[in-house]
Amino acid sequence: MPAGEVRKLGVDKVLTIKFSAGLNYEPKNIYEVAFKSIDILFEGRAEEAVRESDYVIDLDLSEASVFNTKKIDYCYNVGYITALTKINEIKKMLEK
Repeated sequence: MPAGEVRKLGVDKVLTIKFSAGLNYEPKNIYEVAFKSIDILFEGRAEEAVRESDYVIDLDLSEASVFNTKKIDYCYNVGYITALTKINEIKKMLEK
């Protein structure tokens, strides 16, 4: 949901978590073409939310794909570590 729509619900601050996919590779087969297309679609939709947000956590998940459930632990760990490193910045944003 875009941040503008979220603000209509009465929120003061919008924190967006952006999942950046690895788009710098050449697909090797039809499945990788489909997955890369979906990654590009999500990347484009995320830009709108990023523009309207008060703070963005950008997760580099280039080693994973939308449908790659084998990488769920990797995704969780990247998110957890990134949030921990940004926690002071998030707190400052919330205090404004």
